This record gives sequence, C-alpha cells and structure tokens, in this order.
Amino acid sequence: MALRPRNPGSVLHVELELAKEKAGGLRRVGEKLEALLSELRRLEHELPHLHGAARTSALERHATLRADALQQRYFLHVQREAMGLRQHGDLDALYPIPDARH
Repeated sequence: MALRPRNPGSVLHVELELAKEKAGGLRRVGEKLEALLSELRRLEHELPHLHGAARTSALERHATLRADALQQRYFLHVQREAMGLRQHGDLDALYPIPDARH
C-alpha cells in the first residue's frame, strides 16, 4: 500500500525544508572552513617572527589547523556532490589551503 500525502502542497513543504537543511549544512561547513583558514593566515603571518618553543608550538598548531581545514573542505565537497553539484574546481580557488610548514 503506497502512502500518499493528504495535501499535495505538503510534499513541496518537505522538499523546501530539505533544501533549507542542505543549504544550512553547506553554510555551516563553509563558515567553519573560513574560520580555520583565517586562523591559518594569522599563523602564517606570525611564523617568520617566532623562534624556539613558540615556533614549534605554532607549527604544531598550523599542522592541526591545516588538517582540520582539509577535512572541512572534503566535507564541503561531499555535501556538494550529494546535492548534485559535480564541478568542484572553484573550491580550491575559494578555499586555498596553505602548504604544510616545517
């Protein structure tokens, strides 16, 4: 027995809610990624001026932030795929992740 909505407009309502959730998910991942990249840029600016233990600590933080940023960009890629968006070349341009530092 197939279930049919009592009101055809209710299907549209559910579809709109799903679209809102998908968009919200993309927004949240994008905002988190932007925050990580902002912190990475700040560290990149500070690193040339740091020495010794402070530099070592900053490099460790940089590696952690970079790994987190790569993961968030991957999540963004996956969410876009799930929404049917197949072109992802703009992600590298919009969210450039700096090289690892040593």
